[in-house]
Amino acid sequence: MTLLHADPFTIQHRKPQSLPSYLSNLVGRVLGLPNLSPKQTTEDTIRSFLRHFDTTDLPSVDDATLEAICIKEAERRGYTVDVLMPYMTVGLNITAPAYRHLTNIKVKIYIVFFTAFVAYFDDVYPDDPDAHVGVPNFTKHFASSEKQPTKMLEVINFTNDITSFYKEECDNETHNLISILAESWGEPKSEALYYVVEKCMEAHERTMLILSPHQEVRSSYDNFLKGYLAFYLGAKRYRLSELNL
Repeated sequence: MTLLHADPFTIQHRKPQSLPSYLSNLVGRVLGLPNLSPKQTTEDTIRSFLRHFDTTDLPSVDDATLEAICIKEAERRGYTVDVLMPYMTVGLNITAPAYRHLTNIKVKIYIVFFTAFVAYFDDVYPDDPDAHVGVPNFTKHFASSEKQPTKMLEVINFTNDITSFYKEECDNETHNLISILAESWGEPKSEALYYVVEKCMEAHERTMLILSPHQEVRSSYDNFLKGYLAFYLGAKRYRLSELNL
C-alpha cells in the first residue's frame, strides 16, 4: 500500500549520477551496516532496514475490545461487514499498536475506518471501475502532485513503501513507488529499494534532530514509530513473517 507523498518524478530528478554504487555505500553508512552489495535481495534490504530500529517487545496488533466496538459501529452504519472486515482488520492492526496512546475511543474508531477504506482502495484501484470515480480528482486537489513539506510524513510513507514492497512483489503488484522509480530509471527494483531506504533514514534522522529540543513530542514520535513497525511486522497482510525477522 503506497500512501500519498512526494511525486516520484520529483524524486527521479534527484537520482544520483551512479546509483548502484552510491546507494550500496550510503545505505550501509546510514544504517551502520557493512556496504550493501548491488546484488543484495529485496528480503536482505528489508532486514537491514528493520535492524536499524528496536523491534523488541513490540505492542500487539490485536485489540478484541476495539474490534467488537468497530464491528458494532459498522453494523450501525449499514456497512456490509463481511466485505469490509478484511480491511477493518488492517485498520485494527495499525490502530492497536501505533495509536495505543490515544484515550479517545471515537478517534481510534475513526482511524480504523479511515485505514480500512484506504486499504480497500489500495486493493481494488485501478481494476474496479467504481473506484475510479473521484479518486483522480481527490489526488490532484489534495496532494497537487507536490511534495509534502514534512520529514515525518516522509518517514511514514517511505516506511510503508519499504515494508509493503515484499508483499507487493509476491503478488506481482507494480502500482507502487519502488516499481515506478525502477521503471523510470531503467534500474532493477532492488536499486530503487536501496534508494528509498536511504531517503527514509535521512528523513528519520532529520525528524529526530528537529524534535530533540522537545522531548515529549519526540517521545510521542518514538512511540508511534514503534507501533507503526509493529503493524507491518504483525499484520498478516504484509507477509513479513516469511522473512524470519
